[in-house]
Amino acid sequence: MNMEQKDLEHIWHPCSQMKDYEELPPIIIDHAKGLYLYDIYGNRYADLVSSWWCNLLGHCNKRISNAVKDQLDKAEHVIFANFSHIPAINLCDRLSQVLPKGLSKFFFTDNGSSAIEAAMKNEFSSTITRLGTRRKSDLWL
Repeated sequence: MNMEQKDLEHIWHPCSQMKDYEELPPIIIDHAKGLYLYDIYGNRYADLVSSWWCNLLGHCNKRISNAVKDQLDKAEHVIFANFSHIPAINLCDRLSQVLPKGLSKFFFTDNGSSAIEAAMKNEFSSTITRLGTRRKSDLWL
């Protein structure tokens, strides 16, 4: 069984119409560099959908890769439940210096849906604080 067949045997591709794979097998990427993706057969593809995920600055960007590797050698993750870490503190300090006055508190999430949930909870909390109580006309999910 080749890699395309193994892929179709085990992986659901949520951003594709799976029926298309009956005639067009998935392109199996071996590596990427800058703008380009390279498949297992050596073909090169320009990644023009780099807005997906975090490849806006190119695949395997040395500066970003090195910073991530350096951080992984220190700590992969620190939860903000009574803990913090120096890179986050420094980032927030730098952001607060360039953003408009009053924008000086930051909340980190790791994806879009968590960011929306956090924003909704923040607004809920802010509304309760402003009004002193929850209004019966408010709907919070």
